[in-house]
Amino acid sequence: MSSTNLQDKIIEAYGGLNDGVSVQFKVNDTDFVFTGGVIYQSIDGCFSGGHKKVKTLKSVIKFVEARI
Repeated sequence: MSSTNLQDKIIEAYGGLNDGVSVQFKVNDTDFVFTGGVIYQSIDGCFSGGHKKVKTLKSVIKFVEARI
């Protein structure tokens, strides 16, 4: 699955904002960014230590659920 296709699926699932390079979305009060095939937790606009290379929406969901 291409990153662009996964970006679209993330937007459908979480209602994120696509800036053409990344998708930013919020679940509860936790911010996440998906870019370059990697999902990051974001704190105050900066990537935190938590990140993972993902290829499927299921992997994104598992990453998010572990952090909310």
